[in-house]
Amino acid sequence: MNGITSERELPVSKAMKIRVALSLMAVFILGLCVSVDAKPVRKSGKSGKSAKHAEETQESEKAGELFGRANRRAMAGDHAGALKDFDELLRIYPNNSLFFAERAHVHALLHQREQALNDCRKAEELGGKSVLVLGRVAQARSCARDNEGAIVAYTRAIDQASPQTKAFLGRLYTGRGDVYARLRNSKAAAADFAKAIEISPQFGYRERARARTDARNWQGAIEDLTECIKLNPDDAELYRERGTAKFVLKDAVGAIDDFDRAIQIKPDYACALARRADVRVRLKDKAGAMKDFDRAVELEPDNAITYVGRAIGRAEFDDRKGALEDFEKSLQIYENSSVYLCRPNIKLSGAI
Repeated sequence: MNGITSERELPVSKAMKIRVALSLMAVFILGLCVSVDAKPVRKSGKSGKSAKHAEETQESEKAGELFGRANRRAMAGDHAGALKDFDELLRIYPNNSLFFAERAHVHALLHQREQALNDCRKAEELGGKSVLVLGRVAQARSCARDNEGAIVAYTRAIDQASPQTKAFLGRLYTGRGDVYARLRNSKAAAADFAKAIEISPQFGYRERARARTDARNWQGAIEDLTECIKLNPDDAELYRERGTAKFVLKDAVGAIDDFDRAIQIKPDYACALARRADVRVRLKDKAGAMKDFDRAVELEPDNAITYVGRAIGRAEFDDRKGALEDFEKSLQIYENSSVYLCRPNIKLSGAI
């Protein structure tokens, strides 16, 4: 065990939250106000033009609140709560294709594959010509591991997308590229990521770097992150991601340089502090490692991975009691099987 764990291995990480909860208020406005399938169910008991207008306004405001809350819940990892909100939205707007597509994605995140695919089919039936709906359906199908269906939806969305919507079109290409990579179609994946880079270099390089990280192509990820840094040298997360890749490749000096830069840009960057601490453990810098770990824990006391890292560091420096305490704290936050595997070794020998 090397003492460093990617945020991707957490159940609901920041990186994952951002990528799986791509729902913006602009999307809501477009889906609710422009789409012909966004009309709410009318209630009885009121008459007159003014009463009807007031009712529609009230329903729209309620839907806006629900959509915003559903999005916040999804971003926070409360997928069950988000699902309840989308259920209510579809009660109000039973023919809104976008809401079906959004709910499909939440079902997929909850590993409710059949429900997700049912909602995808409903969304396609109601809004099959909408690039926005097709893009969201493609995401949901991908998340549900319906790879072929995802490719079809992404391709239809790409074919209908406007070249002027660069950010959205770039996301469609990287989404399809991810699916091709999952299917080990490296040629098609490379072509899609290259297209995304051509359309939106900063976004394309970053997404390809993350895909390469998933594939454990650390050198490729470093190359892409370096291009991102050239375009945006003040993004602390880019240095942190590149530093992590360098650490895995045992480039301790390069990793430290990147983590130093990330922390210089963002002094209270807990993740970068924890990762720098991992490198300092490898370099046998006990004082520096513990200082960084302690600060990271202070900034993010509910981050289970930081406790695991500090436990490993303490074990390396022969603090068995402290290591066991940190393992226990990590398990109180999130039950990780790797902790159960490491802990007995600490108890028996004090070594990992």
